[in-house]
Amino acid sequence: MATATLVAPREEEADELNPQEEFQVGVLAGLEWSPVDNAELSDQEKSELDQLRKRAAKRDYPARLMEVIQAWESALFYRGFQFLVPQKGGGWIIPGESTGYGPSVQMDLALLPTNIYSSYGQILISALTRSVPPVRFEPQDANNNAQVTAAESAEKFVKVIERNNDLVMIQTDAARYLYTDGRALYWTRFEKDGQRFGWEEDDQPDDLIPENEPPEQMADAMRAAEIQKEEPGEEMPTELPGQEIGSTIVEPEGEGEETVPQLAPRRPRGQEVRTAHGKLEMKLVPMTANCLAECHVVQFEHEVDESTAKGKFPWVADEIRAGQQGISEGEIARLARLNVKLGMQSTYITSDSIADDVTVQRTWMRRSYFMKVTDKGVRQSLMEKFPDGCLLVYCGDTFCYARNESMDDSLALMQAFSGDGQNRNALGTSMMPIQKRVNNWLDLMNDFFVRTVPKKYVDNKAFNVEALRAQTNVPGDIAPFKSQGRPVSELIFVEPMVNPPASLADFVKQYIGPLSELLTGAYPALSGGDTGSNDTAHGIAIQRDQALGRLGPTWHSITNAEAVAMKQAVRWGAKCRDKSINERIPGGETISLEVNNLRANILCFAESDENFPEGYTQKQNRLMQFMSESGKNPMLQEVLYNPSNLEFLQSMVALNDLYIPQVASYDKQNGEIEMLLKGQPVPNPDLVKAEQQLQLVSQTPNINPQMLIQAQMQIQQLKNTKPFVSSMPIDAQTEDNETEAFACWKYLNSPEGRKAKRTNAGGYANVRLHFLEHTEALQQKQGASGGGKPPNKSMALKDMVGNERAQLLAQGGIQADQIAEKMEQVNEIAAANKPPEAAAAPAQQ
Repeated sequence: MATATLVAPREEEADELNPQEEFQVGVLAGLEWSPVDNAELSDQEKSELDQLRKRAAKRDYPARLMEVIQAWESALFYRGFQFLVPQKGGGWIIPGESTGYGPSVQMDLALLPTNIYSSYGQILISALTRSVPPVRFEPQDANNNAQVTAAESAEKFVKVIERNNDLVMIQTDAARYLYTDGRALYWTRFEKDGQRFGWEEDDQPDDLIPENEPPEQMADAMRAAEIQKEEPGEEMPTELPGQEIGSTIVEPEGEGEETVPQLAPRRPRGQEVRTAHGKLEMKLVPMTANCLAECHVVQFEHEVDESTAKGKFPWVADEIRAGQQGISEGEIARLARLNVKLGMQSTYITSDSIADDVTVQRTWMRRSYFMKVTDKGVRQSLMEKFPDGCLLVYCGDTFCYARNESMDDSLALMQAFSGDGQNRNALGTSMMPIQKRVNNWLDLMNDFFVRTVPKKYVDNKAFNVEALRAQTNVPGDIAPFKSQGRPVSELIFVEPMVNPPASLADFVKQYIGPLSELLTGAYPALSGGDTGSNDTAHGIAIQRDQALGRLGPTWHSITNAEAVAMKQAVRWGAKCRDKSINERIPGGETISLEVNNLRANILCFAESDENFPEGYTQKQNRLMQFMSESGKNPMLQEVLYNPSNLEFLQSMVALNDLYIPQVASYDKQNGEIEMLLKGQPVPNPDLVKAEQQLQLVSQTPNINPQMLIQAQMQIQQLKNTKPFVSSMPIDAQTEDNETEAFACWKYLNSPEGRKAKRTNAGGYANVRLHFLEHTEALQQKQGASGGGKPPNKSMALKDMVGNERAQLLAQGGIQADQIAEKMEQVNEIAAANKPPEAAAAPAQQ
C-alpha cells in the first residue's frame, strides 16, 4: 500500500484512486469528516505536535490518576461489582483468604451485593431524561436577513438531527456519567459511514422501467435490451464475490493482460452524529479549569479493534499495530475503560482485548497552546496552519492527521455540581460510603443468620453419632430412644442462640432509605414510592416538584450543553452537506431547506423555562383532566377536538391503531400543501370552456335562440367564478372539506405561511385558492346554513342589448372590452331570429 502521503484522500480525488489501494473516508469504517483539508506538516512540525500532546498527557498526572480511580470504582459499583480492595499502583483486587471467608466463598460474596447505589442512580437518571431540553435559535444581528433566515432554517433542521440521533439515549448516557463520574461531554461531528448511512450512488436513478411508462416506450426499451444481449462479444457482467448489486465494475486498461476487474469507489453518505463520554475517556487540561473556555487541551481516548482502526485510517493502515497504547501516562485509564466495558471484576481483562485493540487518541489544542513551542519559526507556521486550533489524531503511536478545528466546534461540557476545577463530586459520590457500609452490615447479618445456628453436643456413649448424621431430619418423624437411666437433658447440649443487635436492622433500614434519599435527592416522589402521610395527588405533586428542584443545577448544566451541542450539529451540517435537505421525519412532516440558508451567524439558547419538562404520565393525566372539563365548556371542546390536535390525542392515549378520519384527512392535506407550494394557480377550466362556447355561438350564422338562452344561463352561473383555481382540484364529494380547509388555514397563518407569502407568492396563492375551494364546497354541502341559492336575476339573452350583455359578461368574470365585437354579432343574430309574436308584445302594452 502506498504511504507516500499521510493526508487522507479528498472527495474530488476519488476518481483518480485505485479502489483496492486507497479508500475514501467512511468506506471501510465510519470516521468524522470535514471540508477543511488535512494540514500538510513537515517532520519537525509533526514532532512538535507530538511533544505537545505528550506534555498535555503528563500534566496534572496525580490528579488525573485520582479522578480515574474514582470514576473506575464508581463504574464498577454501578455494574454491581462492589467487593473491591485497592491495590498498590492502581486498580482493585477481590477479597482473599485474609478476610476469613476462604477461597470457596469469596467469588460468591463478590457477586452478591445489595446494589442500592445503582438503584438510586436509575431514579436520578430517569428524572434527568424525562425529555430532551428544547432549544431555540436566534440571529446574532436581528436586522440581518441572512441570519434571520438561518435561525428559521435551523429550527427546522433540528428535527432532522433529532431523527438521525437517539437524543434521549445519548442524554441517558450523559446522565449516567454525571451520576458515576460527575462530568460528561457531548462530542458532535459530521461522520461519513457507508455501512450505517448508505451510499450516494443509491440516490441515482436505476434502470427499472416505471410502471407508468407508456406501452410503446416500454416495448422499445425491452427491444433495446434484447438487442444488447444478442450482440456478439458483449456479455452481461456477473456479480463478483462481495460485490453489492448496483455497483459499477471498472475494467482495467490494457489488452492481453489477465487482471481482476475492480469495483468503482463508492461515496458514503454522512450525517451529524453526537455521543456522550465520561472521565475515563476525556481528559481536560489543566484540571484546575472551571469551564471549557479555560481549557487549552482536551484529549479523548477510546479503544477499537485493529481492523476497525485500519478501516478508519486506510492511508496509514500498514503502520497501525495492534496493542499500541499510545502515551504511557494513559495506561491506567486504558485499563479502566477495558475493564468496565468488558464487565470484568478487579483488574481482569482478556488478553485478546490487549492484543487486538488499538487506542485512538484525539487531541484538541487551542491556538494559545502553540506558545509552548520554543522554535519561533515552527510556532509561527503552526499558528498559520491552525488559525482556529488543532485537532491532532493518533492511532496508537501512528500519526493519522491534523487539521484546523476548534474544540468549541465539537465539544460541550456539563458538570453534575458547581465547584472548583474539573474533578468535582458526582451525583452518586455520597452514596459510595453508604453502599460499602450496607454491604458490610448485610454480610454481618447474613453471618448471624447462617453461622450462628446452634450446634448440638450429645453423649457419644449414649448415641451413635455417625448413625445420627446419616439419618434424615424430617419434621414430625418418630424415632426410638433407649433410656440410659439419666435425663435426656443431661445427654444433649445445645448452644445458646446468638441474636444480632436490634439496632443493626434499624441502621440498615435508615441507611438504605431516608439517609440515602437525603444524600442523593432521589426521594420517593420521583419514583412512585411511599411518600408518607401526605399521599394525595396534590401532595405527591408538591413533593415531586421539590425533589426535582434539588436536581435544578444539574438540569441547568444539561440544558446548556444541549444548546451548545445542537448549535454545533447545525453548523456541521451547514459546513459538510452539499445538497438541499429534503427529508421526512416521524409524523409525516417533510423538512425542505437549502444548505446555504444555514450558513450565517446564529445563536442557540435553551428554552427560558428552567423547570423540568413533564413526563408522559403527567401529560396524560393533565390531558384526561382537560378532556373531562371540556364537557362543560364548548370552547374547550372546539380546541381539544381540533383536527391538528387529534393526532396528539391519539398518541397520548396510546391508541395508535385507532383510526380517526380527521387525522387521515389532516395528514393528506399537509402532503398536498407541499405540492401546492411547488406549483402556481391555473386558469379556471370552467371559465375557459364558457369563453370558448360563447365564441362558438357568436360565430354561428343562424343561431338557435335556445342556444343563446343556454349560453346566457351558463354565463350567469359563472358570474361569481374566479378566473384562477388551485393547481390541485378538490373532490368535494369524497374529501373532508372542513378538516382539509382547516389544515390550509393553519398553514396560511403559520410562520412558514407568512414567510411564503413574501418569498413564494405563487405557491402561497395556490394554497389560498385551495383553502377557498374547500370552504365553498363545505358551504354548498351544508345547504340551508349557507343562506340558500342566490336570487335569480337572469334575463333572456335575446332580450338584452349589447351593453347589458357586456355587464352580464363582466359579472361572470369575462372582460367586456375583450369580446365587445363578438357581443354585437350575437345581438344582430338574435334580432334577425326574433319571432314575430315576441316583437309584437311591446306594442300591445
